Amino acid sequence: MTRRPVAIILALLAAALVVSVAGFVMLYAFMGRQPTVPSRAALSLEVGGDIAEVPASDVVAYLSDATPPTVRGIVDNLRKAKTDARVRAVLLKPTGFASPYWGKV
Repeated sequence: MTRRPVAIILALLAAALVVSVAGFVMLYAFMGRQPTVPSRAALSLEVGGDIAEVPASDVVAYLSDATPPTVRGIVDNLRKAKTDARVRAVLLKPTGFASPYWGKV
């Protein structure tokens, strides 16, 4: 009689495993897609505010994915656009800057 509870527990564990794997497959299918970029696209960058040189080492901001853009990130995006054959133009829109350091632009 001790075999039945063990079989039920193993069946529940197997069902949980199958549901977990199916969930990860669905998550990968929906979130793993890259955004589509048409040919002859223009990259538009709105740069403004207080732009940091490097990202902050704040754990809460890192986990919440609310990190502000950095100079390094903007330069990396411009370099990616340069090598991408689909990007034909770059539109840089400087907005209100909180600091007088226009060299960052």
